[in-house]
Amino acid sequence: RVVNPERPLMTKQQYQDSPIPAYEYFENEIRELVETVSHQGYGRGDRKAEPVAAPFPLMVTRGWPFDCTFCGFMEGQRFFRRKWEDMFDEIEYLINEFGIQNFISNDTNLCFHDRDVDAYCEQYAKRDCSFRVIGNYRPTFGSRESVKKLVEHGNVVATYGWESGSQKILDIMRKNSNVAEVIAHAWLSAKAGIIVYGNFLFGMPGEDKSTIRETAAFMMELERIMHWQKADFEERQVPYEMTSGYNYSVLIAMPTSEVFDLAVEYGMIEDMDGDLSYLAP
Repeated sequence: RVVNPERPLMTKQQYQDSPIPAYEYFENEIRELVETVSHQGYGRGDRKAEPVAAPFPLMVTRGWPFDCTFCGFMEGQRFFRRKWEDMFDEIEYLINEFGIQNFISNDTNLCFHDRDVDAYCEQYAKRDCSFRVIGNYRPTFGSRESVKKLVEHGNVVATYGWESGSQKILDIMRKNSNVAEVIAHAWLSAKAGIIVYGNFLFGMPGEDKSTIRETAAFMMELERIMHWQKADFEERQVPYEMTSGYNYSVLIAMPTSEVFDLAVEYGMIEDMDGDLSYLAP
C-alpha cells in the first residue's frame, strides 16, 4: 500500500496561471476518440437531430463550495475558475486542431452567477463562436433571461443534480434546495428553450418507500416537461430529436464524503483497500 504525502493546495492565482492540457501528447488518441464518437448518435443516428453531438469533455474549474453529505471532492471546498479568455482559447485550439465542434463541461458548475453568464456570452459573441456545449448547473440557477441568453450562445443543454424529489432526503443531503422551487425552475428553463437533463440518486440514509414515491412524482413532472417540449420544438421547427430527460443511480459511498465516513463508522466497509480499488481501478 502506497500513501503519498500531503501536498499544499494550489492558490487561485496558481490555478489561473496553469497552462491548458498538453493535448499534443495525445493527438492520435484524441483524433481516434473524435472519429469514434462522430458516428454515434441518438435515435436514428441523425447528427442534425442531436443538440450536442459527440461532445468533447472540458474542465476549467476546481473545487466545490457546497457541503453535500454524499459528495467526495478531493479538491476541497475552495472554488477556482480559470479565466474565461483562457477557456475560450482552449476551445478554439481544440476546434482548429481537431475539428471538434461540441463540448461538455465536466465542471460542477459552468456558471454560478449572472455575471458568469455575461462573461461567457461576451467571449462567445466576441469570437463569433458556433460550438455547442452541455453545461452543469445548480438546480435553481439562473433567471429565464439568463437561461435564454445561454441558449442563444451555444449552451443548449443544461444538466442538474436533482438527486431526489423528497424534501426529507434533500435536507439529509444538505442540498439546500426546495423541491417545489426545483420543479418550477425545470419548467422555467425548458420554456426558455434549453434542454434540461438531470440525475436522481437512490439509497441515501433515510430513504424509504415514501421518499421513493416522492421522487417518482418528480420524474412524472419531468415527463410532462418532456411532452411539452417535444410539442414546442415541433411547433417552432427546432430540429432536435432529443428533448429533456433524466436518469437515476444508486448511492455509492465516495471517500471524503460524510456518507463514506458513516459507512466506515457502522462497519459497512469491511475491506477498505478493496473498496478503494473498486472505486479507482
